[in-house]
Amino acid sequence: MFFDLIACDCLLCGANTTNKLALCEGCVKALPRIINPCACCGLQHSGPPDSLCGGCLVKPPKFNQCISALSYEFPAKQLISRYKYQQQWLYGNLFAQLLHHRLTSHYLDKQTPEVLLAVPLHPSKLRQRGFNQAFELARRLSALSHIPILKGCLKRTTNTAQQQGLSLKQRRSNIRNAFSLAKPVIHHHILLIDDVVTSGSTCNEISKLLLKHGANQVDVCCLARTPDNTIFR
Repeated sequence: MFFDLIACDCLLCGANTTNKLALCEGCVKALPRIINPCACCGLQHSGPPDSLCGGCLVKPPKFNQCISALSYEFPAKQLISRYKYQQQWLYGNLFAQLLHHRLTSHYLDKQTPEVLLAVPLHPSKLRQRGFNQAFELARRLSALSHIPILKGCLKRTTNTAQQQGLSLKQRRSNIRNAFSLAKPVIHHHILLIDDVVTSGSTCNEISKLLLKHGANQVDVCCLARTPDNTIFR
């Protein structure tokens, strides 16, 4: 068991557990994960481990790799929804620990990013929701990983329509030119943080902007990746 031990109740089944993660060992094992992710887009594929899927061989995204802690399926989908829309703050610690464990294992023999950068919300959406779930994840992850957060660099200048329910073509069009930089990019290796990555259009658009203005490598880290086989096509 890779988490510290304290006495608490499991957030999923309610059983008493000694996991600092606030999930019992059975529920930790039951969390949906992507078994064989593409080394670039992060989607599950049938190729050799650490290889690229067919889509990324033909047309890779602008970011270097997408690292996800979970697959966006039951019960992860329900847990994230409670955190995002019902403001159940306790889940923030759970998610940050899952992300930290995933990143620690991923970067074990690789160069770690210099900074974390949260996907921003448009100011009007931030006022409506009251918090930016991506920034809260990044803040907690920074405390665990000791990787600093890059603040005030990236802004969402267009209040785009919700991506959910849009086709891939509509998603890319919807998010195009929706972000701008408030100050120069001085870091070469950036880890972009979001809660859920679906088509990857948002992360791709931000990565393109960062690479154009000084970054050399943009990795994406998300709490959950949707098990979708249509990305960047």
